[in-house]
Amino acid sequence: MTKTSKKIIEVAEYLFYTHGINNIGVDKINEIVGCSKTTMYNNFGSKDKLILEVLKYRDLNFRASLLEYIGKETKTSEVIRKIFEWHTNWFKEDNFNGCMFIRTLTDLDVPDEDIKYIIQAHKDWVWNLLFEKTQDSHYSSLLMLLLEGLISMNLVYGDSKDKCDSYLETALSSIKENRIEWVSYESLKNVGFLDL
Repeated sequence: MTKTSKKIIEVAEYLFYTHGINNIGVDKINEIVGCSKTTMYNNFGSKDKLILEVLKYRDLNFRASLLEYIGKETKTSEVIRKIFEWHTNWFKEDNFNGCMFIRTLTDLDVPDEDIKYIIQAHKDWVWNLLFEKTQDSHYSSLLMLLLEGLISMNLVYGDSKDKCDSYLETALSSIKENRIEWVSYESLKNVGFLDL
């Protein structure tokens, strides 16, 4: 990847995530990057191709960040705790604006097949990470649904600490009720996980 391509991708990622894909044209990206439309199209060919490269770039950064946070931890309960903790830390970021992959899917009326593929691959990777640790497809799907629900609820109610805490507590209670004994509300509370 050239220096110019990377800069275009980074600026596009920020603008798409902050304002939505439909609200940002390539001219705005060119203006901020300081490149011509010709340079943009020589590097990416079309806006759809740029969107695809932005999603690939975001996916790689997401994976690297989450795996770094998990570190060398191998105990299932700790890995699951860290995955939920990482997400909660993300929810607290000032620029949190939900899942860019889902928002891209809803922004585009008819997404390119390659774009749909990278979105599905991103979600599959998270599910596979959960399955790798739990070795149980049912529990992995439950954990995945809880994470996805928390992402949505924190986007909708991000300005309400009580609401977000309530949804997290409900999610963790659901884990406990389904006999996933690796994570407890108290264990997360004790490490400040709920200090949103």
